[in-house]
Amino acid sequence: MIEVRSPADGRPAGSVPTEGPDRVQAVASALRAAQPAWEDLGPDGRKRVLLEWGDWFLDNERRLGELVQAESGKAWADASLEPAMSVDLINHYARHAAEYLAVRKVRAHGPVGLGTVLSALRCSTPPRL
Repeated sequence: MIEVRSPADGRPAGSVPTEGPDRVQAVASALRAAQPAWEDLGPDGRKRVLLEWGDWFLDNERRLGELVQAESGKAWADASLEPAMSVDLINHYARHAAEYLAVRKVRAHGPVGLGTVLSALRCSTPPRL
């Protein structure tokens, strides 16, 4: 375990487990396996998940603010704003999910950008541009 201490007063704020390479690889593999289901949700499904996550932040706003304060040493006035600022960002991405996830064609900007587009065309499964 790694003990996290408050930079404000040195008191223990919590602890996090240390993970070895095998555990990190297992988690990464599980996340890769879950990716198709996440993609299948589409923009509307992802928006719903993001909004639920934002609701969780609001339901736990005080606890999250206290955690930010303990881990960062910030004053309560600053630390207590972070959950609400996070919800604002979550709501932004939820509102724009369809726009950000839409397939779109991006034009090349100059020779360097054109090289990227041409490389993508040569791939068997080109990346979204």
